[in-house]
Amino acid sequence: MGTPHGHHSPLVGVELPLEPWQPRPWQAVLVGALVSAVAFAGSQVAVPERHFPALLMLAGFSVGLLLRVRWQSWPWLMGSIAVLGFAGGSMAYGFSVTASAVWALAMSVQSVTLAALLRWRKVTMDRAWDPLWTFAIAAVVVAVVAFLTVTTPPMQEFGVSQDAWADWWGTSVLAIVLVIPPFLLVGRAAWPRGRLAINATAWSAVAILGAVSVFAGWVDPYLDVWVWVMVGAPLLVLFAVRYGTLFAFVLLLVLVRLATGFTQANLGPLQTLAFATEGHAIRSVQAVFILLAVCVQAVSLWVVHALGYERRLARQQALFDAVIEGSPVPTVLLDGPDGSTVLLANRAFRENFLADEKDLSFLEIFPDDEKGAVRRLLDSVDTVDQTEAHGEFTAKDPVAGTRLVMIRVAAVVARGRNHDGSANQDATRVIQLEDITDVRLRESRLHHAATTDPLTGLANRRRLMHVLGASLPRVDAQHLLGLAYIDLDGFKSVNDRFSHATGDRLLCEVAACLLDTVRPIDLVARLGGDEFVVVSPGLPDEAAGEELGRRIVRRLGRCGSSTVGVSASVGVCVTDDSGIEPEELLRLADRQMYRAKAAGSGVRVSHVESAQGRG
Repeated sequence: MGTPHGHHSPLVGVELPLEPWQPRPWQAVLVGALVSAVAFAGSQVAVPERHFPALLMLAGFSVGLLLRVRWQSWPWLMGSIAVLGFAGGSMAYGFSVTASAVWALAMSVQSVTLAALLRWRKVTMDRAWDPLWTFAIAAVVVAVVAFLTVTTPPMQEFGVSQDAWADWWGTSVLAIVLVIPPFLLVGRAAWPRGRLAINATAWSAVAILGAVSVFAGWVDPYLDVWVWVMVGAPLLVLFAVRYGTLFAFVLLLVLVRLATGFTQANLGPLQTLAFATEGHAIRSVQAVFILLAVCVQAVSLWVVHALGYERRLARQQALFDAVIEGSPVPTVLLDGPDGSTVLLANRAFRENFLADEKDLSFLEIFPDDEKGAVRRLLDSVDTVDQTEAHGEFTAKDPVAGTRLVMIRVAAVVARGRNHDGSANQDATRVIQLEDITDVRLRESRLHHAATTDPLTGLANRRRLMHVLGASLPRVDAQHLLGLAYIDLDGFKSVNDRFSHATGDRLLCEVAACLLDTVRPIDLVARLGGDEFVVVSPGLPDEAAGEELGRRIVRRLGRCGSSTVGVSASVGVCVTDDSGIEPEELLRLADRQMYRAKAAGSGVRVSHVESAQGRG
């Protein structure tokens, strides 16, 4: 699923984690000096008869910079900022040397304390609560530092009134809540690109032009300023949703800076709110903009993160659907009252098991004689305990007729809540089918190669020992086990006189004759060379074993050709001892075969009784 052509998805959330920067000492000093210079330059719009600016931007810039670097760089950074703060206090505010030193020290303590507390609270502007925490911590720390500073003797001697701490508080807190969010988001949150960037810039220009028009008196204030604030705040939230929180917070900073600057210059509709008759600083305006900034930032982050969550869910769902659909493993989700209706089937399943793509029951892909077993497998999977099960079945194949498949069934339960808050859950069965026809065919071939004599096609020694091990535990006095050990007489002379190829053909003829001689339940094996073994279970007595040996000798006597005749010596061992080892039984039959060969071929029989029979 791709994005439609020309569609630009909204920028949501913070895309990268906060990675602290660790500059070298000279880099920290240089950055601190540049930040201080820019902050002072951006703050120098003084209230008439007051020296405090509407935005003490150094407070926000210094804290934001401290939050973006590692602890090890703080001394170098703050040393630079303190020096510039000392110079700024002397030049911008006309402080004495002592008062400037107190000012620089107070700003340094304020910045370090704020940065340490914000880092302790893990404020990274990833959550909607972060702007509120920023304001709460800044409000307390700045109030304490400002009050203690303005009441110091150097400040009192310079003529700073004790209520100047309120001006300090308003200018600093406003700068902190406006500057820190962009500082923490830059490099981490997405910035609009391409056509989106052009749109964002155009709307920003319109917003700035509108603010300048209102505060510069270019238009008649037909609407009260509070109407502009009430309309502008939601628009900023929508701006953040559309163009990203970083761009929106920078625009908020610019708009507030313009508004406070014009107000300080006795322009705009906020004059009545800003100045009392005795000329106090614009504390009420600062409070309004602090509240506006914190609310806009918090609501923007909350809305953006909510949209980001929905977007991630949609992407995860799309990815899940693509994975299921594109999986090479046939996969089915079952639903319905009987739990066998196909809710979803991926492409691999449709192509391999369905002649058409009409809705059908999962059981329809199996022959009638397999449906019951498959039904029992499905029923064995409990959706409450979320159990799993698997089994091998024969399935219909639209092309090949039938195929052997491994079915794996797992119960999946999705738990959630309804609109009224009540819990709900959806249960289904996920089935994966694996075509194991070729696998089982290869396994069968490998098993056949491992248990079959390649020349004659008879069982080899491995299969012989396996059959003996499985047959001996079932013998008793009424069901004896007979083992005939067969050795061809003079077979070496056949190879020497004619050829090994002739000998091989003779061995194959002997194998065919033995198979014709024994019962279907008997096993014929070739041990190697000219030695063969017949395992005959279920014999009634020892005489049946002797008859087996004589039947083999007679049949082999008619085997071969006029050129190459066949005779054999056969040793037969019959037992009702279920505890005898297969190797021991084979050794006893071999001994009887050698006795028959010593007597000039024929059959020799021995009976091995169980311990109970001997007793």
